[in-house]
Amino acid sequence: MVLEIAVFSVLPIVAVAVGAAYTVKLVDREKDIRFTVYLILLAALGALEILQLWSVMTVETAAYGDTYEEALQTSLALAALAGVYITGRALEEDETQLKELNQDIKQLRADLQEERNRRQTLENQKENFEIYSEMLSSVPDMVFALDESGGFVEANETMYRQLGFAEEELMQKDFRSVMAKEEAGEMTAEAEEQKVLVEHEARTRDGDSFPVELHMARLRGSSDVTKGIVGMARDITERKEREQQLGVLNRFFRHNVRNELTVISGSADVLVDKLEDKEREYAERIHDRAKVLEQMSEKARTIGNLLDQKPERHVFDVRSTVERATRDFTGEEADVEVSAPEDLGVEAVEGLEFTVENLVENAIEHAGNDHPQVEVKAMETEDGDVSIQVHDDGEGIPEHEIETITEGSENPLQHGSGIGLWAVKWIVDRSDGELEFDDSPLGGAKVSIELERA
Repeated sequence: MVLEIAVFSVLPIVAVAVGAAYTVKLVDREKDIRFTVYLILLAALGALEILQLWSVMTVETAAYGDTYEEALQTSLALAALAGVYITGRALEEDETQLKELNQDIKQLRADLQEERNRRQTLENQKENFEIYSEMLSSVPDMVFALDESGGFVEANETMYRQLGFAEEELMQKDFRSVMAKEEAGEMTAEAEEQKVLVEHEARTRDGDSFPVELHMARLRGSSDVTKGIVGMARDITERKEREQQLGVLNRFFRHNVRNELTVISGSADVLVDKLEDKEREYAERIHDRAKVLEQMSEKARTIGNLLDQKPERHVFDVRSTVERATRDFTGEEADVEVSAPEDLGVEAVEGLEFTVENLVENAIEHAGNDHPQVEVKAMETEDGDVSIQVHDDGEGIPEHEIETITEGSENPLQHGSGIGLWAVKWIVDRSDGELEFDDSPLGGAKVSIELERA
């Protein structure tokens, strides 16, 4: 009896319960009609088995009926459980495959998007390369790139044209072979300089040469090893010719004109001693104008000598420099006061004393009164630099003079009356300083020079 209950009631009920639980799990997730049918069948079998078991357990005279019928019910329950399991496993495998397929689709979409991005990047790079190529081809200077051994790897059209090489010819050349000076190739991987700016001569395919201004810079990789060199060479033939012409004219002006003025001035002295009345007045005027021209010539010579020097900055003591620049003006000619703290230094090129001297001289000459008042002040600025200021009580500097200097150019309608302020601007610019014009509390002009403190 117990064995029959276990086989024909308990076992089917367990099978039905397991199958129903699994079916409920799947029918909610898969929405498949088969699991609904399974669930109804399992529910019916379970109810039948439970009722049958209840009848056996509660009725004393009750007993199991036909063994064949009971066995069929048990087999049906187990078959239903097997069907649920097999169908469920198949669907779970399909679901796994579907998930893998969805994952593959997602990966494919990601790969496609990456490919689109790569193609877009290539398009952008192509566009940038076309812009880069157009830019290089339009540059009037020669632009090139070298490998670590000094061989050409790239050059623009200007370089091919000016040197007369075809592209394949130049790419087989060493950089030193197109430079007429051997030191042009000294920028190697062992050189300490990161950048160089020098003047050299380029050699053409025909063997001719012309002067160039050469800019070169090393390319370094992440390991700080030189990967190559990029550079630009500018044809400065016209500039060198102009410099030569100016040099000749400058020497002519400095020596020949100055010597002739000395002769004129000496002859005028003789005439002043020999002539009388109106003729003597004319001779004195010639003498005075000759002296002025001599002074202008001497100033131009001094300025030329200063500008001929390399623009190397030195340290100057401000107080001693200002005192030397003003010592010849203090006295009956003008009242010049100096105010500068001790131990205040600046960095400037040669000519700082000459610059201050020119500003004081300009203030006195254009004062508009018999005994002008001039103040030279030096002080540290809020930015940590040094300001040297020249104040006067005169009529101020004409506006057109200031515009000419600040704009940096002259024309027939707008030009300065002298070279003094131009010399001040040139020396201040070469010292990486700033030149400013303003009104002075004394009533005249204030000219300020701001330089880096040493």
